[in-house]
Amino acid sequence: VVITDTQIGETDGVDFLAAVREDYADVVPILLSDSKDASVAIRLINEGRVYRYLVKPFTRSLLKETVLAAMSQYQSYKKDPVINLRRFEESILAGTQMSEASAQSFADALLKARERIRSRTSY
Repeated sequence: VVITDTQIGETDGVDFLAAVREDYADVVPILLSDSKDASVAIRLINEGRVYRYLVKPFTRSLLKETVLAAMSQYQSYKKDPVINLRRFEESILAGTQMSEASAQSFADALLKARERIRSRTSY
């Protein structure tokens, strides 16, 4: 679980999360923001890069609940990452018209991804 603000010094939260995901693809990110940063948060959420978005000020109990939920999400992913990959595949295929060759290429790539996930021994 990674918690970051949309603005961290000279870097924004988008760049920071992108760098973290390069090394830790399974990270569950939580984004903290002022309401004026909504466009960045919306972009991150729409791109599937953020698990939760909290607007300041928020209560300590809300932060605690959010972190516990993120940890639970991570644990469920560790138990069966293939289910998450299938959900991703279904969402892509539901919104995309593909040629037969493209669909086969996509299916091959997903098969390889599933094999890599199954062969993982640790995170």
